Amino acid sequence: MSSTLVEAAIAKAQDAVTADSAGDFEKAIELYKESIDLIKRGMQTPHGDDVVDKAVLQRYLKLYTDRVFKLQEHLTVPAAAKADSLDPLEQAMGTFSLSDLDEIAQRTPPSAPPKEEWRRTFWLMRVLRSSMHRGGFLSPDGKVYVPKRLWVQKGAKFTALLAKSECAECLVNELRQVSSVDYRQPRLVSRELERLVDILDVQQAALSRLLPFIPEPPETGKRGEPSAMGKMTERVKGLAKSLDKTAARLGSMPTKCADPFEYIQTLVDLFDAAAFVEKWIEHYEMSQAVEQDQIINKLRRTTRFLYEVVCTFVVHDLDALLQRHFRKAAAAFAKLTDSRV
Repeated sequence: MSSTLVEAAIAKAQDAVTADSAGDFEKAIELYKESIDLIKRGMQTPHGDDVVDKAVLQRYLKLYTDRVFKLQEHLTVPAAAKADSLDPLEQAMGTFSLSDLDEIAQRTPPSAPPKEEWRRTFWLMRVLRSSMHRGGFLSPDGKVYVPKRLWVQKGAKFTALLAKSECAECLVNELRQVSSVDYRQPRLVSRELERLVDILDVQQAALSRLLPFIPEPPETGKRGEPSAMGKMTERVKGLAKSLDKTAARLGSMPTKCADPFEYIQTLVDLFDAAAFVEKWIEHYEMSQAVEQDQIINKLRRTTRFLYEVVCTFVVHDLDALLQRHFRKAAAAFAKLTDSRV
């Protein structure tokens, strides 16, 4: 694909993302389609004129096409249509449930956070998991309670949902594989943890481009450029980075989720799969193995990832879900009040 067409496609895509972010969905659809058309035209150019791999262009073509479909679907079915068909009292009562009182009565607040900083990661994961799995208190004083149903609000929007879901699924599989190793074999443990840490770095680097509150992984700046990028000219590097930046902006926009149950269940599975790390740290802090320091460092790196990446984006999800719940409650009761006047 020629550089001229690449630049034109990027410009259209950037404008589309801007319109998308501003809520001007009709304009965004128009611009996405123009970018898609430019990419398709560019992919038909002679191979010798290519400056960006066609497989990469195909990926962005699918990304923009999928977004157009989502936006068209959104415009076709107004979000408020179903809610407006309900009686105001039904809408108001739908934001609360008397069953919450029974649920709360059966729960006990968590213990105080541990003094050791690294242990707080696992304490927080247990608190969040309990709330997701069956509803639970978030604070030891019992003043903050989050019911399970708050996590699975149908139609809720999640930022970078696809990326977070894929990350969580990947980690569940990788952590389960590591935990299946005999922890009493330090050489094997060290080798498995080395592989895990590499995966964590890749996942964190990807999420840090989508979510501004996720820090870049340690020593990211010291890693070399991918070999394919190293072969490009400086101008082509800029084009590729522009494509990535535009895709990252698109990927970081809130996505409406018809039913978040699967995503939330994956997070529960992730917290379960990561629980062994705490016990392994306890074991190797007392170990006399030659590999002790290496293993401890890798386990601590895993712990930092769980806190800085996983717990952080889960807490952001919770904040967004709470705000949505309160907005719906306020709107429902305001409508109920108006209808009774």
